[in-house]
Amino acid sequence: MKKLVMYFRISKEDEMIADESNSITNQREQVKRHIRSHKELKIYECVELSDDGFSGTNMNRPGMQKLLEMVKLQQVGCIVVKDFSRFARDYLEVGKYIEQIFQFMGIRFVSINDNYDSNNFVGGIAEIDVPFQNLMYDFYAKDLSEKVRTSLTAIKYNGKYVANHAPYGYLKDPKDHHHHHLIIDESVVKIVKRIFREYLNGLSMYLIAQNLNAEKIASPAVHAYELNANAGFAAISEVTIWTSTAISRILENETYTGAIIYNKFKNRIIGDKRSHSLPREEWKKIENCHKAIISKEDYMMVNEKKKANARIISKHPRHCLSGKVYCENCGKALVHQMPGRPKYHCNTRNYVKTVTGCVVSIRDEDLESVILKSLQMQMNLFVDGKQVREAQETKKLEKLQLAEKHLLDMHKTLEKLNTDVREGYEVYKSGLTDKETYMQQKKKMYDELLEKIEENIGKQEVAVNCIADEDMRSAGGMSFEEGSFNLTKLTKEMIDTFVRKVVVTDDHRIEIVWNFRDTI
Repeated sequence: MKKLVMYFRISKEDEMIADESNSITNQREQVKRHIRSHKELKIYECVELSDDGFSGTNMNRPGMQKLLEMVKLQQVGCIVVKDFSRFARDYLEVGKYIEQIFQFMGIRFVSINDNYDSNNFVGGIAEIDVPFQNLMYDFYAKDLSEKVRTSLTAIKYNGKYVANHAPYGYLKDPKDHHHHHLIIDESVVKIVKRIFREYLNGLSMYLIAQNLNAEKIASPAVHAYELNANAGFAAISEVTIWTSTAISRILENETYTGAIIYNKFKNRIIGDKRSHSLPREEWKKIENCHKAIISKEDYMMVNEKKKANARIISKHPRHCLSGKVYCENCGKALVHQMPGRPKYHCNTRNYVKTVTGCVVSIRDEDLESVILKSLQMQMNLFVDGKQVREAQETKKLEKLQLAEKHLLDMHKTLEKLNTDVREGYEVYKSGLTDKETYMQQKKKMYDELLEKIEENIGKQEVAVNCIADEDMRSAGGMSFEEGSFNLTKLTKEMIDTFVRKVVVTDDHRIEIVWNFRDTI
């Protein structure tokens, strides 16, 4: 089992100023107290590592090197420190390890005094800080990732299929030891051919999905689950159905022509789970890798037709309840509909005509009104308005201090990078490197970093000013008057904090499932 590492550090400077709060003893007690208060951390076997008398700017410390060695051996599941400065004093160094290596290795990182926990780090600092992930690649993570990427590219180049699951209509060949070869799934191949044929004959994706549901043909998700319920698919609902989206994905999948398509997506940052789409001209295609289900001519005609039929869909801000509202009858998430009068409706009844009892529609304003009133009632029972106001002010001050600290760290990083550029130039002038090497290093290592960090400093200054100017009398959907407070509107932060889900019936009864015990 992976271990939880408690890391402590004290420097000679800490000892000289006799700062007891930074003593190893104090750090140990604070970290252990935090672990005791979080049951998910108590399951780990704890290991203590420390460096006594070492500067935070020096990563070549015995305790730190032991920690990094354990990380490389994949022995670490979580790291807990008192604050970021105990781990490292250099902001880029901290960001490089926390946001790249540890994220890449699946290691949870907790900094107690900074209120940072990588497990739930989706707001807070990210809202006021500009991430440094784009500034520097970690050499270890980059090297490992490049090796994996190169290996996968070689496999794909040889016409092998490396995705976890075969597309609908195909199966992983059981005779292939590595399961990189696709064979036709005879049980559903006729459905794939039918979808292409009907679309070419003029049937819309909506009608194709509706007909497949009427004939009770299992959707791709249900079929995959039936083939292997243990393959990592979520439990399948009885009303998992064909939709226009499912039809569209099949029509766009060039794998059905016998080709392997790769290099469609690329991670922006080493170790980052998020990826962005690459333009079609950068895609790689290997022909004739497996038996085709659809001819290349039919595939081209279908996608030309799809392009001609494509509609321009206007973009609207994501509603605060989006993803939280469900149909009581079928259990599916309701679809948010814009423009006009914004409302939610259940799509199941559109695709399966025999289904009854699903939500026809419910307006945003009706949902918001019920939830806002219910939440206000809960708050009135247990929350003191004055305390909430004071907490808001304290939160604002902490947020501002943290934002200012990051701004200062950014300026220090900029200064350090400029120093490195000057030193690189001096090395070149002294004859230790040639001009080509110097210019190549300067262009690749520093010019882009300097431009990015200067841009980030500008954004961070704007963020600091916004926080400083924020009026806490009416912030975050709340207003304060003479010791009391009122919820003025629902916000996404409010919903995410208090509401687990909202269940709606066809006669507009609303059940709110809170993230806390309902006392009313």
